[in-house]
Amino acid sequence: MTEGEFEPEDHRPGTTNPRVTHMRDFLACVANREQPIYNPDEAHYATLVSHLGNLAYRSGAEVQWDAENERATNNPDADALVTPEYRAPWKLP
Repeated sequence: MTEGEFEPEDHRPGTTNPRVTHMRDFLACVANREQPIYNPDEAHYATLVSHLGNLAYRSGAEVQWDAENERATNNPDADALVTPEYRAPWKLP
């Protein structure tokens, strides 16, 4: 097995934390410019429903989602939670 690869056993209870394995794979792929084992775009869409549920719960209201712009269109409180405030000097463009 080469660096950045893992076997399915890594996901069984009592074995290596799969998050660490995915992180190693992702960092190896940054260096070798290959596709990660778990595609980040697929992960984004797989977790989006949970994030929307959290936005609705934390804001206390329904969330209508603009998928193209990734913004809550009807709920300013939820929309404010989409992007966190970063501690200076960190920022996203």
